[in-house]
Amino acid sequence: MPDEAGPGLLLRARGVAHSLVDMGETRAIGSRPDGRPWEVGVVDPVVAGRTEAVLPIVDRAVSTSGAYGFQFDAAGRFNHLSDPRTGACADRYRSVTTVSRNATAADALSTAFSLMQKQQIQSLLPQVDIERVHLVDAAGKQVDLVA
Repeated sequence: MPDEAGPGLLLRARGVAHSLVDMGETRAIGSRPDGRPWEVGVVDPVVAGRTEAVLPIVDRAVSTSGAYGFQFDAAGRFNHLSDPRTGACADRYRSVTTVSRNATAADALSTAFSLMQKQQIQSLLPQVDIERVHLVDAAGKQVDLVA
């Protein structure tokens, strides 16, 4: 099921059946022309040029948030992901990647999940439009949560 609005709907209306669009977040329209899923790489925030995970997607959006995206100091203690409850910067995960039918949900919730414990994230999945969450914790351990 495509997004209710956005580039996916526009491209489909123009006859595009197979496409991978990157506009800050990645949106797959259909599968690859050969029928296989698109593959979206999750960047390793610690090792430049390394792919940490590869996610197969069809008709889905993928969004990754991480404290590595923009930092205010050389040590990386202060970043663009801040908790409005405490004012502290996110440091629980190296990255949080979400997969959803909806690109807006994927983008918003990858950021919000950056501030939550994995048990909180898992408990919310049945209520939100997120199918999978790929977490890389501060120590580098990878965990996948599914709805």
